[in-house]
Amino acid sequence: MNPAVTKNRGFHMNAFASPWVSWANLIEQYTEAYNNGEEQLKVWVNTVLGEPFESSGGIIELEEIESHGEVYDAEIPEGVKVLTCGVDVQDDRVECETVGWGVNHESWGIDYRVIYGNPAGSELWQMLDEYLLREWHYADGEALRVACTCIDSGGHFTDEVYLFCKGKVKRNVFAIVGRGQMGLPSVSRPTRNNRRRVLLFTLGVSTIKGVLHSRLNAKKFTPGYCHIFRWIQRHVTEDMTGNIFRVY
Repeated sequence: MNPAVTKNRGFHMNAFASPWVSWANLIEQYTEAYNNGEEQLKVWVNTVLGEPFESSGGIIELEEIESHGEVYDAEIPEGVKVLTCGVDVQDDRVECETVGWGVNHESWGIDYRVIYGNPAGSELWQMLDEYLLREWHYADGEALRVACTCIDSGGHFTDEVYLFCKGKVKRNVFAIVGRGQMGLPSVSRPTRNNRRRVLLFTLGVSTIKGVLHSRLNAKKFTPGYCHIFRWIQRHVTEDMTGNIFRVY
């Protein structure tokens, strides 16, 4: 208690003082969180101990990013179960990253594509649609298409993004917008509160950066590990400046 601020007493108690949960159960939760990676461990520390979580990561070194670089034996490595695509809209192009996802949040960078054109016209969006509909193949010839696409609507072409996403809910093509406030969840519930009445998801940018930082620090064969195809890796390393980097 700080008398200069308030006369109310404050107490800090963690879940080990609770009569409604056993210590054995809490330890079991800790063991599971510890084995599943830093993200789940953070949740355990925050909710059970009621304390802030200190990441073990620190600064991600360039050499650490480069160590994730690989050459696959096919367009889609064997561990990939589903494909997603993230699209950033610039004044003269869209930039797309297709990522493969496996169990325990393991990911593989599949493709990075820049499609040049005027976002105010229709030709660029037609080329993007063709890209999103293409097939990607495993070594045995089996194919996958992108299962979900998120397109940033926060730039100069918000209405064009809305129009492209409109009517594509069955294909899981969604508009997104990022917000930098601390404490926001990675993905908030969607709203249709926009002029085109399309589903719009808000992303907690600070939270996502923390997740990305953790996963780029993950060791191989551990949950959340990021495999970076060497062609994509070039774009990762060239854009790094100190602690600030962009991943395509």
